[in-house]
Amino acid sequence: MRKGRKLHVESVSFVHDPEAAEKWFQLLVEMLKERLVLHASKQKVQGHKHDNDN
Repeated sequence: MRKGRKLHVESVSFVHDPEAAEKWFQLLVEMLKERLVLHASKQKVQGHKHDNDN
């Protein structure tokens, strides 16, 4: 995803074109990945440890 651009997706109910559906899916996965990485880095900075951490 390009830096500096923001996109807010609330829902995608149905996409008629299979190619467009694939692009939406890839975009949603990328957005989810970015949020998970951001959340994980915030957790690490705050010093949170999980039960399975040594």
